[in-house]
Amino acid sequence: MLVLSILLTYLLSVYYVKGNNAENHNHVGESCDNGQGICIDINTQQCMNGSGSLKTGYCPGPNNILCCEPPIQLPERCLISGGPPLLPNSYEFTLENQGFAGHPGALVYIPSNFHDVNLQGLELTIYIHGYNNCIRNIVRATEDACNCTANQDIRDAYNLIEQFEYAVTHQSPTKQSGYKQIFIAAEVAYDQANDSPGRWKEEGMLKAFLNELFTKHMNTIIGDYTLEDMKRIRIVSHSGGYYTIGYMATVGGMNEIVYELTLFDSLYANFAQFDQFVTSHLSSFGVNTVTEFRFSSLFTTDGGTYNNNLAMEERAKTWVQTENCTDILSIDNTLSTLPDQEIIDYSLVFKLSNLSHNDIPRYNFQQMLLNEL
Repeated sequence: MLVLSILLTYLLSVYYVKGNNAENHNHVGESCDNGQGICIDINTQQCMNGSGSLKTGYCPGPNNILCCEPPIQLPERCLISGGPPLLPNSYEFTLENQGFAGHPGALVYIPSNFHDVNLQGLELTIYIHGYNNCIRNIVRATEDACNCTANQDIRDAYNLIEQFEYAVTHQSPTKQSGYKQIFIAAEVAYDQANDSPGRWKEEGMLKAFLNELFTKHMNTIIGDYTLEDMKRIRIVSHSGGYYTIGYMATVGGMNEIVYELTLFDSLYANFAQFDQFVTSHLSSFGVNTVTEFRFSSLFTTDGGTYNNNLAMEERAKTWVQTENCTDILSIDNTLSTLPDQEIIDYSLVFKLSNLSHNDIPRYNFQQMLLNEL
């Protein structure tokens, strides 16, 4: 009897501990998402009587335990089911040849001076956004940001179109390339924390994308332009766009006219492709003519790219010493604002920024365009 009693006591204690651990593991009734919501069991209760929103990833335990938060209060401009409205002179297209299916793959902005008869040929600026965003939102003014997905949080906007318009209409006469300028935001994983390049990693995808965009969609808006009219391509990535920009530059099929890569706190991975871009064109790096190449990486101390930039700086020192072109390299690891002269005088630039991860493109996109075009 004593043995049986001990065994029964043990089994009850195991059951009690397991039950308590399971209950604690589920965290039902506890706060989540920094106090914005509460963990609920969606099998037994509704979220705010059906009016709230459910978020995954905040409540440990079974899949039926989710974070319930009050309804998101969105401004009127953000209540359109198809996403935030397009800005003037902007056009959105869904293509057969684009990085990801399911949403428009390109947003194109035509600046006000595009039809200047003194400008011939095309210079394209292609912008790749980071995590949890979409092309229609990133181009908007910072204060006019919207959600990309209905009933989801507002995403960061970067005022890209206004910056681009200002830069191309305020070029110094001595620096004008003589080309017509066009801005293209290329879509990646729509409103997801996802660094996958999707189809952008396919051989020749950038070429197919641009060919379709200009010959099947843009021709009715700006006239007949083909790949042969494209003289220069600059590609900019922010944050999680690092795989896409690397593939576009190295296997996209437009390699010889992709003259410039700019990373805004975006050197997280894909180092071999960025190294390849620099080393394969190093003899053509410079700042004085439109045929010369550039690579710039602006980074922060806390954005996750700091050590990667320091490592690439060391590789770059070896490259320029080997090729006897040390005068093209600028390394500035002081927390200061990027000087205009650094953009003007150097074509291989590494700059530690005093701006935040999301403020780098809000300020430096226009600044770099003004000093490069």
